[in-house]
Amino acid sequence: MKYGHYTDNELPLFDHPAPDSDLYTINSHGYRCPEFPTSSLVGKKNVVVLGCSHTFGIGSSADELWVNRFENKLDLKNKLRFWNLGQPGASGDLVVRILY
Repeated sequence: MKYGHYTDNELPLFDHPAPDSDLYTINSHGYRCPEFPTSSLVGKKNVVVLGCSHTFGIGSSADELWVNRFENKLDLKNKLRFWNLGQPGASGDLVVRILY
């Protein structure tokens, strides 16, 4: 089913320029997480993290992201896969649309 730019079977593509390409590693959809789907999903539970530029980590390297720090603290047995779907400048409406 399609709602505007959003569909029920794909995440929207974000094409925002990374100010420092050496600092950010983003996937082909513009999110700071691995490409989806990945083969490492087998046997793992998915944790989706949504938010604005704080979640995306503007100005932060990957080891400084709160999502990655949370994953390192919480996932001690390597049973979770975290998806950082934060976007710079995201409104509450956009976050709900990404989730939907």
